[in-house]
Amino acid sequence: MAFDLTLFSNKLRRYRTQFDVSIEHLATATGLSVEVLTCLDAGTRTPTGDEVLILADYFKCDYKFFISNEQLAPLEQTDKLFRKHGGDLTPADRWAIQEFLYLCECEAFLLDVLQRPAPRLFTFTKKGSYFKGHGEAAARELRRHLGFVENAIRGDIFAVFREIGVHIFRRRLENSRISGLYLKHPTAGKCVLVNYSEDVFRQR
Repeated sequence: MAFDLTLFSNKLRRYRTQFDVSIEHLATATGLSVEVLTCLDAGTRTPTGDEVLILADYFKCDYKFFISNEQLAPLEQTDKLFRKHGGDLTPADRWAIQEFLYLCECEAFLLDVLQRPAPRLFTFTKKGSYFKGHGEAAARELRRHLGFVENAIRGDIFAVFREIGVHIFRRRLENSRISGLYLKHPTAGKCVLVNYSEDVFRQR
């Protein structure tokens, strides 16, 4: 596989733009020199393996994303999210979302490697245009799918979601108006972030 330097530098610039990270700040945070990062950013120097790993660690992504045309990453989803709701997300919130997606990707990889039992996938087909009704009907169907008796409440609701193939993590978001996020990761699948600055009942 030939290394695509232009692709690498484009991805590096897109990540720097998403998180508003200057080359100088990136140099301080990673220990890579401003000169090296400037060349990598411009696509005039091929990175070493160490440099790829350091940058992947800093941006919380799979190192293969930086070096492969085929490797997918949540960059497209976060790019759309940050463009649409960028004014609602602080820099800390953006990093929390990035870390959350990286954890989802890692968990999916580990579940595959460890050959854990396949999740009990749940699907729901909505009917009509009453959106609140969709939620209520989906909740009833999910309870039946999981074998819950009437009014039963499981203690670990996060484990319930993992049972049906949803990666779910709690991270603190500074914007208290955002209770959580749902994103479809290109390799991990369904991912839910719960804002743990909310009270515990709202989190559940």
